[in-house]
Amino acid sequence: MRPSGHGRGRFAPAPIAGRPRLLGVCRLGVLTAGLVPAAVAAVLLLTWTTTGQTALRLALIDGASGDEVWAVPVNPGQWVRLRYVHSADRTPVESWFRVSGDPLGLVLEEERYAWYGAGLEFYGPDSMEWETGWVVVRPDRHLSRLPLRVAGTVEQELCAGKARVRLNDLASFGQSLIVEVRP
Repeated sequence: MRPSGHGRGRFAPAPIAGRPRLLGVCRLGVLTAGLVPAAVAAVLLLTWTTTGQTALRLALIDGASGDEVWAVPVNPGQWVRLRYVHSADRTPVESWFRVSGDPLGLVLEEERYAWYGAGLEFYGPDSMEWETGWVVVRPDRHLSRLPLRVAGTVEQELCAGKARVRLNDLASFGQSLIVEVRP
């Protein structure tokens, strides 16, 4: 299930308390006090980034050229949301994905829509739930890549943490964009 608050800020690392202070300079201009705390802080930061979560990128790729047109850092387990209005039914749709590091890709955890329309996830009436005006399907489906077609009549938005991008701002109507998780 997606986190409360729709994933905004939930996976941000806690701020590091305090900073090393530079207390003095020796006659030759070499930092004395503060050099050791700064070195220790650098080693701790390097250790945290190399032993903690693996940094990945959520990227949008131009389907025709293969060029990366947008990217944002993500971590395994982080939530990603694709939000749009169904082009035929004109009803909102939200697809919730979890970033997967092994195997690399996205896992479609949940899709929510106000009314079932063509192209939406469906596994029979037993697989659907009703939650406060939404039809909810939880397919738990791994995708190595997610091909999308940019709509000309509705806005499509991809969100990862606080980063958001409108597909319409990156590509023209009908153009293919591919969502990938990259190392």
